[in-house]
Amino acid sequence: MQGHDEPVADPHLGGGTALLRPEEQVFEAMLEGWRNQQLARSLAVSMIEGR
Repeated sequence: MQGHDEPVADPHLGGGTALLRPEEQVFEAMLEGWRNQQLARSLAVSMIEGR
């Protein structure tokens, strides 16, 4: 097994490629996941955007 010196993305962030801006990209992925979770609960888009 190889060691990684750079952060490596999970499948939701690019499929095993090194992240160029890890903090920003992980944060954006978290927001997208949160939004998807809210949509799965059948909340209105206007309510989600207001949060």
